This record gives sequence, structure tokens and C-alpha cells, in this order.
Amino acid sequence: MKRIIIVLGATGGHIFPGISIADALRTMNKEVDILFVNTSNLNIGLSELKLNHKLVQIDSLGFKGKSIMLKAKSLFTLIKSIIQSNQLLNEFKADAIIGTGGFVSLPVSLSGYLRGVKIFAIEGNSVPGLANRIIAKFCKNIFISFEESRKYFPRKKCIETGYPTRNFSVTTSKKKMYDLLILGGSQGSKILNSKMLFAVENILEKISGNLTKGNGTFSIVHQTGIEDRKSVDNSYATLKKKHPFLEFETFEFITNLEDFYSSTRVLVSRAGASTISESLRFPFFSILIPIKDSTNNHQHLNAVELSNKNLAEIHLESQENSVLCNKIINFLYNDEISSVYLKSKQKILTDKNPAEQICDKILETL
Repeated sequence: MKRIIIVLGATGGHIFPGISIADALRTMNKEVDILFVNTSNLNIGLSELKLNHKLVQIDSLGFKGKSIMLKAKSLFTLIKSIIQSNQLLNEFKADAIIGTGGFVSLPVSLSGYLRGVKIFAIEGNSVPGLANRIIAKFCKNIFISFEESRKYFPRKKCIETGYPTRNFSVTTSKKKMYDLLILGGSQGSKILNSKMLFAVENILEKISGNLTKGNGTFSIVHQTGIEDRKSVDNSYATLKKKHPFLEFETFEFITNLEDFYSSTRVLVSRAGASTISESLRFPFFSILIPIKDSTNNHQHLNAVELSNKNLAEIHLESQENSVLCNKIINFLYNDEISSVYLKSKQKILTDKNPAEQICDKILETL
């Protein structure tokens, strides 16, 4: 039996790909023993997620973008986490370690490499983080999602697979239930929430002449994060009093995204690797609003590469909300504009799942 460690990370963008890899491994080879390792410093709760495998947590803190004091603390924690990783590897004799890009991947991968364990890295962003740049020096393969990533890694080690996504059932329906799905990432986004409330109000004003109570609806699903749920909910309730045709649902966090992805017309989201990869598996239109100050500006570069391939539209935080409103309306009601993006998505929709491609390559080497 092969024993594989999958290292997750502090956010959903690292956790969900790890779960996807584990599910694919067990489907392809029942004789695989899987152990999840993650940081104890989580930004997302794991209680509602179906991990289906044992989870061990170790201490880990990010380094880049921190103050001098926090960087010093991060280096001290790194030493501690390497010791914890060695103790872990004494108990779980791993044949391979797969890191999903979080900083916690570094101590586990380094400890495994020094023991002769095969190391694999998954990089979902166009510009890799510090941990994967270090791990790339001693890992066997790096599975990338963007061509831009190749310039930061040894080219011979790079395999373009796309970022692994949750195992969603890709279904299509001619009758869409939700006009807008709004996702601010696993922690929510105050800026995106604010921009979307202004944009929705503008949209409702423009379409109100065609939609009246009893003669059509405009339906929104909005994942707000914990802090903004109540205020966003109240804002939609106020808008509904003026526009009774508005239907809305708000969530702090959505665990069953496939229920909404398969019935969405337009997605508005941040430009994180996980959300982008998931969105490419469904035939809806995407508008990406990258975080202005993301590490290495990776969200903006993610969005640019998709825009260049006609797979998504970009809207910058600095742009007017009225521009965002017009982009949404064009995707919803202008067939000529929307058809360009749907044609570009057809090949993506028929490609093999990234998780399966990654697992094929890893299992080949064990």
C-alpha cells in the first residue's frame, strides 16, 4: 500500500484542491493510505468539510508580507514545524508528499525530501508564493495552471494541468435559476460586497421596466463572509421593497457550491486559483474582480491570462460600479457578447479533470 501525505493550507483555495486530489487518488487506486496535514493557524473552519481521511495539524506561519517581528516569529515557527514534521514522518512512512501551495507545505516537504520521499507541488496562481519557489528546487514535479508560472520554476519540472477542483457534477440546464452568483472567497470580501450592492441597485433600476411582480424575477446568491452577512442581507431586503421581483439568498460560506454553479448565469468573484478553476468547469460567464494588493499581484495576473483567452472579464476595484453593472447586463442580455466567452469555454469543459491528470502522473512514479 502506498502512503501519501497531502498538505493543505490556511484557506479554502488550498484545502479544496487537497480534498480533490485525495478523492481522485482513492478512486484511481483503492490501495492508497492518505494523511492530511495542515496548519493549526486556519482561516477557515474544517468542521463542515468532508475530509474522509485523518488530519494532523502542525504549527506554521506565513513569511512574506509580514512585519519584521512577525517574520522573526515565522522563522522560529518554521524550525518548530520542521521538528513536528519529522516526528510525523517517523510515524507515517510516506512514499510521496503533495503540497497545495500553502506555507505549511514547506516544512513538511523539506523534511520529506531529506528522508528521500518524493515531493510534488501544486501551484494554482500565475505568480507562485515563496513556499513553492523554495520547494521547486527539490521537488519532482510542479503542476501549474497558468503559462506565466513557468518563468518562476525549472521548466522541465512543470506540467500544466489546471488547478484541481472539488468533484462537482457538471450539469447544464436551459432554464437558469440564478442570474447572479457572487463569491468573495472563503473569508468573504468587504470591497466586493460593497461594489456588488451598488451594482445590483443599478441593474435593478435598469431592468425594472421589463420585470414586474408576477412577471419574472431577478435572482441573486451572495456569499458574504461572516462579518458582512447581516448588513448585506439588510441591504437586499431594502432593495426588495422597491423592486419586488428581486429574489436573494445570502450565505457566510457555501459548502454545496455545485448546487449553485450548475444553475448560474453570471458569476462575479475574486480571482483566486481555486474559484477560477472551479468556474471553468461550468458553462456560465465569469467577471473577476482581483484583490488590489494580493501577494505578487497574482490575482490580477490570474485574471489577465483568463481575459486574454476570452474565458473571463476583468473588473478592477478602481473602476466605477456603473462599469461593473454594464458588464453584468451585457453577459445577461447581450447574446453576441456572451457567445464569445461560451465558445472559448467549450474545450475547457471537455478536458480531463485536473485532479485526475495530477494523480495519473504521481501514481506513475510510485
